[in-house]
Amino acid sequence: MNLPVLTVMMPAMSLPTQHIDFIRLRCNQLRRLSPGLNRCCLVMITVSVTVSLFACLPAIAIDREDVSLLIHQLNANTRSERVQAERQLVDLGEEILPLVKQFRKTNPELDFQLQTLQRKIQAETAARALKGTLISFPSKKPITLREAVQLIHAQSEIDVIVAPSVEEVVVQIAEEKQSFWSAIDSLSKSGDLGWLHENHSLLFSPRALLKHGAKDYPTCFRVAAVHQIPRQLFRGRNRDTLTNIGFRIDVEPHIEPFFVRIHDQDFRLTSSNQEALLPFSPDAKRVVERGANPWFEFSISFLNNNPITSEIVDVDGKGELFCSARQQLLRRSLASQSKVAEPVQSFSVQEQSDSIVVDIALLMDEGIQQLDSHQLALLHRNAWLVVENQQRIEPIRKEVLRIEGLKHSVQLTFPKPESDLDQIEFQYLYPEFLTTTSFEFSVKGIEYRRR
Repeated sequence: MNLPVLTVMMPAMSLPTQHIDFIRLRCNQLRRLSPGLNRCCLVMITVSVTVSLFACLPAIAIDREDVSLLIHQLNANTRSERVQAERQLVDLGEEILPLVKQFRKTNPELDFQLQTLQRKIQAETAARALKGTLISFPSKKPITLREAVQLIHAQSEIDVIVAPSVEEVVVQIAEEKQSFWSAIDSLSKSGDLGWLHENHSLLFSPRALLKHGAKDYPTCFRVAAVHQIPRQLFRGRNRDTLTNIGFRIDVEPHIEPFFVRIHDQDFRLTSSNQEALLPFSPDAKRVVERGANPWFEFSISFLNNNPITSEIVDVDGKGELFCSARQQLLRRSLASQSKVAEPVQSFSVQEQSDSIVVDIALLMDEGIQQLDSHQLALLHRNAWLVVENQQRIEPIRKEVLRIEGLKHSVQLTFPKPESDLDQIEFQYLYPEFLTTTSFEFSVKGIEYRRR
């Protein structure tokens, strides 16, 4: 390629990837439609498209025809064309997933390639969601708690609520840019307030306890750890030979956590006066499911043959989280007779004397293939009824009646409210982008409490 061509192409090199791919796509279309066009003509056309792109940044809409051309290129004769098409489709992101799913139904010869593409797009989307949210604050400027949470919501779309009685509490943020959980703890400490984690949101409230314990904030996680004194002897051992550390792991509220996998041998405890302490049961493996609260709690005992003399200890560890990186809120009036839309396959309501039974069939995310059969019920924990006065009614019974591939048939029984069916809405948080993510942490400065 000669120097004039390089000079002409330089502006496009500063564009975002999706815009460059858009230019390449248009040039490839022109080359196929007009084989007689030479390279110089294509370069001039590229320059024209590039100039128009600068005038309309930031959004470039890729229409169905563009996606269709790239999808059919997945079946091209040469590997380079297939790889290029897949890369461009992955770069276009989750916006094209509905089209990819439609093409899977109508193009069975491309099903394998499209299934692989769909998984890659979902994995990329989930990975971005799990990187963690960064929050920017005014530089060392005192602001009210109400203003602080408005900034958090504007940058993350995470609901952070402040009790009216403490909205005007003045807080000071030490760092201009922090991770979401670091920002929450900074506000808590500065305002001398606690917070509650509930219903996919956070609430700052005077009735909430301050969250004690040393912390670490890897990606989207908050890991707290405290030294716990065992109340009983453990397998006949003297309590002084065991050091028990309790952990609490939170994830950002827009993520739906289901369980964490941990292996005790991945944890190390260190103090200033001795080598790292190993877990008492290094071969232990466990799956910690979340309970009614959206966080995980567990403890690990470390074998300590020599007394710890330091005031603080540190602990390092790692684990795997299985979660839904995003949820879609499905809503339907119990009196509705309208046709259901995906992912819902069927919906029916039985009104009984003292209860309401909802039967719903859903086409679940392909990530459920990572789960054991007994873990599948965890996916359906977020379903409730909402009556006209916004009262939320939780189910008294949930049962997965049938599983056929990705299709789940679920029955939920609710106590019957004193309202007509047309005043009651069924809501279900549908888990999207199911994935497993690894995390490592290092919690320093854990207060060691002597007996």
